[in-house]
Amino acid sequence: MRIVSLITSALLFSAINLFSQKSQRHQEELQMLADNVFNLSEVMLHDVANPPAASRFYAYALLGAYEVAFFGRLQLQDLNDRLNVNPGIKPPSPPKNFNLSFCSNYAMLQVGRYIMPSGALLEEKQHALEDYFRKNKKISRRDLEEQKWFATEIAQQVIAYAKTDGYNKLSTYTRYTPSKEEGRWYPTPPEYMGAIEPKWETIRPFFLDSANQFSPAPPAAFSRDTTSSFYRQLKEVYDVV
Repeated sequence: MRIVSLITSALLFSAINLFSQKSQRHQEELQMLADNVFNLSEVMLHDVANPPAASRFYAYALLGAYEVAFFGRLQLQDLNDRLNVNPGIKPPSPPKNFNLSFCSNYAMLQVGRYIMPSGALLEEKQHALEDYFRKNKKISRRDLEEQKWFATEIAQQVIAYAKTDGYNKLSTYTRYTPSKEEGRWYPTPPEYMGAIEPKWETIRPFFLDSANQFSPAPPAAFSRDTTSSFYRQLKEVYDVV
């Protein structure tokens, strides 16, 4: 009985230890992904990317990571079924020793590298990623090249898809010119910032069929009347801020 108890305890300890190791590895992989998303953020800060542009950069970079996982045979749901996004990826065969953590992070950085103005700054992050997996013997040198090739092939197709969403045409539209008419919007202190991407509605959406699907009620009409809806809303913002 004592021997059975000892064996049971040993097996239980081994199982707990194995689970702990897997859990720790999972946490490390999640942290690595978070760190590389932050690397994207740092490039956006460097470029002073506005919020709409930043949302686009994040969306396509993370789409690259997801598509790698999807085509790596991980039984994930096809985003084409839920989102208005279809890169039409023709995937290469995944590497024999497919490493999700490396490939997804590498693809995400690769997409960010080529769709952001200063994306070249991410190249050193890719090198650091390679060094980490190689030095810690998580991937052999031979396998590393196969993983890079797979991730890059998918990333390049996401990049090509991103180039067709209309973003590169935004600079060709006439800039918004503030009107002096009472009640019209114009830049205000302290930033005196211009209108942010007034033609963003022309960009291919990720969730809607088109911007026409989202038709909010018009804002309250401008009024100086202290009893008007416009004035009350304005006063509410003033009091809160």
